[in-house]
Amino acid sequence: MKIAKKQYMIISGAMSGTSMDGIDWVTIKIQMDYPPFQMDVLHSSSSPFPVTLKQSLLDLTNGKAIPVAGYFDIEELITDFYRESYKEHQKGLMIKSEYLACHGQTVFHAPEPISSKNPTRGSLQLLNGQRLAAETGIPVIYQFRQADLAVGGQGAPLVPKSDELLFAGVKPCAILNLGGIANVTLLADNHPTLGFDCGPGNIILDYVANRFFSVPFDRDGILAENGIIQESMVEKALEDKFFSKHPPKSTGRELFSEDWIENWLDSFPAEATKVDFLATAAELTAKAAAESVKKFSKGKLKKVYVSGGGTKNPYLMERLRQAFGPAISVSDTSEVGVSSTFKEAISFAVLGFLRALSLPGNIPSVTGARKPVRLGVIAEP
Repeated sequence: MKIAKKQYMIISGAMSGTSMDGIDWVTIKIQMDYPPFQMDVLHSSSSPFPVTLKQSLLDLTNGKAIPVAGYFDIEELITDFYRESYKEHQKGLMIKSEYLACHGQTVFHAPEPISSKNPTRGSLQLLNGQRLAAETGIPVIYQFRQADLAVGGQGAPLVPKSDELLFAGVKPCAILNLGGIANVTLLADNHPTLGFDCGPGNIILDYVANRFFSVPFDRDGILAENGIIQESMVEKALEDKFFSKHPPKSTGRELFSEDWIENWLDSFPAEATKVDFLATAAELTAKAAAESVKKFSKGKLKKVYVSGGGTKNPYLMERLRQAFGPAISVSDTSEVGVSSTFKEAISFAVLGFLRALSLPGNIPSVTGARKPVRLGVIAEP
């Protein structure tokens, strides 16, 4: 008797990124035979973090000392929120997922030795995957970054592997994600895939909006569009050595911290206004992304597809188009069938799919790893 070959996998992906605004869930159906890679989104949902949990995460990321018990409490709260948000997400599904591919919440990312006296390098994502698997009854794939770090990689960015599959039909192109940190994948026909962090995405914009206007973000860029870009301050920020580094490179709140932002804001001309801060921060995000993409892209780049929260800011998107110039089209990933809102959650679902099949999920030319490796630990219920 022949056993029918499995035709597809149902897998849910979850992402809570550097912006620390909540968890995005997506459940997708992936055809087992590829190429061509085929997937369908069955359901997507977002669950914002409670204010107290978000503040605890920000305190931890910004270096506030807490006892071990406090750290443990935060991880358990994160795990509780993953569980409850998945329960809500599952209400919109008619089918059970075979795996949950969960990124967890990054609270520390040091892809290179911290100093000559401290050779520590690593990346820490909070999530008790074993407990989440036990309480949902579904295998959980988590701790995606550690395997790449173990073989000399930076552990980031990881989404270029999924971008290779999701955007194979539209290359050559660049896939730019504007989350808290901006990261890009460069897909070319006859060159290895490249990918790296460009610099701040929404992290400075959101900090300024909260600090000076008591709102979590500048909705539709309305505040920033009333400001005057301080070009000299953009150039001053771009003097940070991160921007001139060649890939592989990745970053996070460890570099673009509240202290970094405050020091930058303090150096603005005295006549600069609060809306000028926002306009200039948007220009920094756009210029850093455009300059690095153009510098490292192979061949003639004509198309950039953008995802992430930054796509909801018309002012930022316009500055991005200006920074890339008229020869390069800038559009939303939704135009080629990949939700710009849920693209990162989709990416981790795809990485979970690869792990479930025991296939490598990193790209050494992106992370600097010595070899391709399987990403993620599988926790059985």
